[in-house]
Parts: sequence; structure tokens; C-alpha cells
Amino acid sequence: MSETENKTVNEQQQQANDYEQQMAQVTSYSIATSLVMVMAQKAWVNLGKIAADPKSNETKVDLPQAKFSIDVIAAVHELLKPHISAEESNQIQSLLTNLRLNYVSSSN
Repeated sequence: MSETENKTVNEQQQQANDYEQQMAQVTSYSIATSLVMVMAQKAWVNLGKIAADPKSNETKVDLPQAKFSIDVIAAVHELLKPHISAEESNQIQSLLTNLRLNYVSSSN
């Protein structure tokens, strides 16, 4: 193996080690909180409030998918409550309220 190839392999191994160290510091609660944000984004897209493709700026309403996303957020929120601050919990609750109101509005 050439010196350049050795250097590349060593760099890749170091990156893998760095990633493992970073992941060891990440809590399951922070991952669940990130999931809430991803599901919220998907809910807004499925409610037709955000374009799925910013280039085309087209929206599409998919209420069953929106409802599923909202339900997942609610379930994860219940599991997270004992492990997050009151402020974080209130933010998620506010997000849920806004999503639910928009869901009802889109349903009618």
C-alpha cells in the first residue's frame, strides 16, 4: 500500500472513531427530539403548507400521512415529557396544537 493510500485509510479510521465518540455523547432523548422535528416537517408538507420540492413550489395534501405524523409526535412527546424541560415540552405541545388545528382546517 502506498503512503497516500495509508494516509487515506488512517484518515477514514480517524473519522469513524470521531463519529463513534460523537454518537456516544448523543442521548436517546435528543434523537427523539430530532425525530419530532422531522415528523413535524413532514406533517406540514402533507398538510400542503410547505412545498415538498422547493424548486417546483408545488404542494400536495395527504391527510392520512399528516395524521400519522401528528400522532407519532404526540406519542413521542408523551415518552419525552419526563426527560425534557418544561420549556421544551411546551414547545412541542404548541407545535402539536398548531398541527392539529391545521389538520382540522385542511379536513374541512
